[in-house]
Amino acid sequence: MSRNDQGLAELKRWFKFLRDHKLSELSIEEPGFKISLKVGRPSAARRPARPDAAQPALAEAAQAGLEAIRSPLIGIFYRAPSPGDRPFVEEGDLVEEGQVVGIVEAMKVFNEITSHLTGLVREIAAKDSQLVQHGEPLIWLEIEPEG
Repeated sequence: MSRNDQGLAELKRWFKFLRDHKLSELSIEEPGFKISLKVGRPSAARRPARPDAAQPALAEAAQAGLEAIRSPLIGIFYRAPSPGDRPFVEEGDLVEEGQVVGIVEAMKVFNEITSHLTGLVREIAAKDSQLVQHGEPLIWLEIEPEG
């Protein structure tokens, strides 16, 4: 296979990834390889929120006694082990420390996301098959005060 054929195969693979995950933009940079793909106009939902816009929501969550289970990496968040399966957790479920609450796929590796706390699921912040960023809240838990 010629170098051009290899490059074309790689390009097709990334376009398929873009389409399969319903992304509007993808940038990859490795030694000797750099690619940036965009499809149409980026949607408002994919644009990162302004940092100052997130502060009131975080302050309100802290006041309400909520704690976030955050994404440890950039990738695609999945609520269930595979398509058609029941989600790991639903709003209103009690989650135990160490329980799997979702999966984040990064570079074709499926990473189980576990809860670091015990609490009640108040909100599932990330949608199924959504691109999530490192540190982004996936699930908000209500933690009962010890006492």
